[in-house]
Amino acid sequence: MSKHTQGKWATSVGEFGFDICKGQGTIGTVYGNDTDARANANLIASAPEMLEALKMVAEYCDRSLYSPKIEKLCKDLISKAEGGAK
Repeated sequence: MSKHTQGKWATSVGEFGFDICKGQGTIGTVYGNDTDARANANLIASAPEMLEALKMVAEYCDRSLYSPKIEKLCKDLISKAEGGAK
């Protein structure tokens, strides 16, 4: 499993664009000051929470046999997010 900066991430306006932050530290920057740059920064900042939600969906599918197709998609995306298959 790939490690990433844990916890909630947030965005703030930085010197060159939108910074992705955890606490007082910047963990990345999306360069630009347009609406696309802001939207991309918000999407990146929500990644840890989306990964956790995706893990819950995959676990539910695994236990309930709800949909093998959804389960496979979830597991593939989790692997990609954790540095596995691209």
